[in-house]
Amino acid sequence: ALTGLRGLRLIQSLWAGVDRLLGDPTLPAGVPVARMVDPSMNAAMAETALWATLALHRGFFEYAAQQRRVQWFQHAQRRADEVHVLVLGLGAMGTAVAARLAGQGYRVTGWRSAGAAPVPAGGVAIAGDGALRSTLPHSDIVINLLPLTPATCGLLDKQFFAALPAGASLVNLARGAHVVD
Repeated sequence: ALTGLRGLRLIQSLWAGVDRLLGDPTLPAGVPVARMVDPSMNAAMAETALWATLALHRGFFEYAAQQRRVQWFQHAQRRADEVHVLVLGLGAMGTAVAARLAGQGYRVTGWRSAGAAPVPAGGVAIAGDGALRSTLPHSDIVINLLPLTPATCGLLDKQFFAALPAGASLVNLARGAHVVD
């Protein structure tokens, strides 16, 4: 789509993710690519992540299944501070999600693949593959907000899931290519 646009000096993406744009073979070399960071979109993503976390933490999906079967079995409830949530990706959206969940009392760890990780408000930040692998066995809910890059494609694989504790959940709010089916 960018072929023939010789006068380009900037490419502005109107989406948060730029993986498709960066993967475009017609992307001209040397032209800066900017992505949109929208506080309203970050807040909406944080709300979605909070909904998913509450639904998993409180067993809403199992209660809905029981309702369809006309059954009622009460499950033990844990407090939010007893649930460890791992947020993968500490960009603008990931940081907003981590802060929202920590504000609700969840134990939150935010992870980024490399570099200095910004500490989410009320949470802990880690970086690097070793830190990720050591955190997985303690993660009840994993929320994926990673950008799709060659380094993150297929990151959520058999070894990743095997490292999680029994009953852990994944909320994939990013790309399907992160997950190896």
